[in-house]
Amino acid sequence: MTTSTATNQKVRTELVSFKEIISNHFFKIPDYQRGYSWENRQLEDLKKDIENLYTKEYRHFTGTIVATETEDDNLFHIVDGQQRLTTLIILLSEANKILNDKTIEQTYIKRGDFGREKYVLETNEETKDFFKSQILKSQESTAKIKSHLRVKDAQTFFKKWFSNKEVDVKKVVNIVTQQFGFIFFTPQDSKEIGIMFEVINNRGKDLSELEKIKNFFIYYMSINGYEGLKEEINNTWSELLINLSNAHVHSNSDENSFLRNCYLVFFDINKTKSWHVYEQLKLRFNPEENDKKALEDNARKINDFIFFLKKASLHYSYLFSKNEFNKTYHRDFKNEISQTLIQIRCQPTKASIMPLFIATMSYLDEQPENTAKMLQLLEIVNFRVYLLPKITSRADSMQGDMFKWAYWLYHDRNWHSSNFEDFFYTQYGQLKIEGGIFDRISLDIIGFTKHNCSEKKLIQSLTIDEDEADDYYHWKGIRYFLASFEEYKQDEKQQTFDIHNILKQRADVTVKNNDFLSLEHIWAANNKSNDFEYYPKEKRRLGNFVLLGLSKNIQLSDNDIPHKIEELNNDYGYISLRQVADLNEILKKATLFLENERNWKVKKKNYYKELSTFINDKRETEMITFALKRWALPNEKLENFIKVDSFDRQDVNESFILKNR
Repeated sequence: MTTSTATNQKVRTELVSFKEIISNHFFKIPDYQRGYSWENRQLEDLKKDIENLYTKEYRHFTGTIVATETEDDNLFHIVDGQQRLTTLIILLSEANKILNDKTIEQTYIKRGDFGREKYVLETNEETKDFFKSQILKSQESTAKIKSHLRVKDAQTFFKKWFSNKEVDVKKVVNIVTQQFGFIFFTPQDSKEIGIMFEVINNRGKDLSELEKIKNFFIYYMSINGYEGLKEEINNTWSELLINLSNAHVHSNSDENSFLRNCYLVFFDINKTKSWHVYEQLKLRFNPEENDKKALEDNARKINDFIFFLKKASLHYSYLFSKNEFNKTYHRDFKNEISQTLIQIRCQPTKASIMPLFIATMSYLDEQPENTAKMLQLLEIVNFRVYLLPKITSRADSMQGDMFKWAYWLYHDRNWHSSNFEDFFYTQYGQLKIEGGIFDRISLDIIGFTKHNCSEKKLIQSLTIDEDEADDYYHWKGIRYFLASFEEYKQDEKQQTFDIHNILKQRADVTVKNNDFLSLEHIWAANNKSNDFEYYPKEKRRLGNFVLLGLSKNIQLSDNDIPHKIEELNNDYGYISLRQVADLNEILKKATLFLENERNWKVKKKNYYKELSTFINDKRETEMITFALKRWALPNEKLENFIKVDSFDRQDVNESFILKNR
């Protein structure tokens, strides 16, 4: 193949071999393309294609490569086919480590006069340095982002395949370079390239919305001559991807969620639009805009948004990584912010507060004290409104207000009460606001929380009425609640407890001292199951559950309550929990109460039911007292609760007793 042939003929209709495409030409993957993304499934398919040609002689259609010519006659920019081309270069690089064939290296890896060699393939910015060192120079490098990991996985795949002595590596190279056939297509004008960009961006292996907007923004800057901004986006994007990797944001769905939250804060509080960020941004920023000022304004807005994404990704890493914040942040209120980040990190549901989290953290450097206070408030509202059972029917209920406040907090940075009348109408009443935007939003959030989760609603959410079928075993927040309760109890004894333990999954447990915090019944679910016609309420109550440091293979019995408590207190693991140790004292009190107050002389089936009732009452009284203190709003006095007492209740349905009934 010659350059002139490609120039004069947009599409080569015959199948061109990989060797013909590569020889005497260099290729660059533009920065608007995604990073390398092939996984094991695609690699296995390629391997099967090669193996199917072992005994064949014909040229096999392998795909289409779309490329655009540059001012350098020998250089093409790859528009489509970059994943396959990159993979084949990785394959040939690994094959050459075995064959040590100069022809392979000089044709497919790098070529040129001594000291002036150029690599045949240059990947896009996010992968370029890693690809060059790991693949082309055979230097072991640290994979920092998703595309790096994929490159390394592909290299490992081929290395493992070629280590099989039955594989004829020379034959594999011949099939790839001679028998693989491609259609080579070179669109000639910018409109045609734009159409190709759209087609490619919406087919093949799914791209996340985040990948699509990066590609779109760089494409936008490229065709409008904003080369400096294009480079700025590239540099910023590398940092963004590293931050998201540190935040364990790897999947498309996680990336999309991050982007939605950022869109809601920066552009628009419309929840429906936030599910289609790529399409919304294409509507906002027309790359073929003819008005110069509009183009400049758009380019500036895009640049601002990219910078915002980078900062938000850093703050994501602070939240979702155990160590990033303490390792990076060294300013005022570090301890307060760090503690609240730990608490929010351990909450199993946080989607509704994430836009407000992003908006809040944008003030971290300029207003750390207000940032610390708002984060504490977010942890409270998330627990009381979105995590407690029976408060909302869905974790995403009433998000509109939260998104609106996030938008205001981020954009109304100069708002101050001195510019308004003495009283300001919040959504929850006419309140006196003194101060800035943090004070205003805080009052709205406090009103929102009190409206949706009053003291009585909080108590009701932690207890079961007679006609309710709830089972706290299935409450998604129970591990967070019990871990917070354990923190409180250990602090009373001047001990410490790492709440991060609740984030370990059972699959993470490999040795005895890496315990899994298991949720366990005090009155075992299957104990005396034949003696009761239905799953007893007492077994389903919050007070019947404890966290237990449990090694992977431990199996607990379904013994009667006294034996079960003894069993729970045995040293199964290395995590010692006060809530378990305290059961012995509660059991003693329960036994005396049943003997002296309830006149139980013979332990029939209902004896154990009442034993469980007393234990649940005592534990829930302590738990609710703790919860009312732990998740009280600023200046909120939750003092109406007395106790849980199923034996001397004031209401036929409710087991708890309040003042002023």
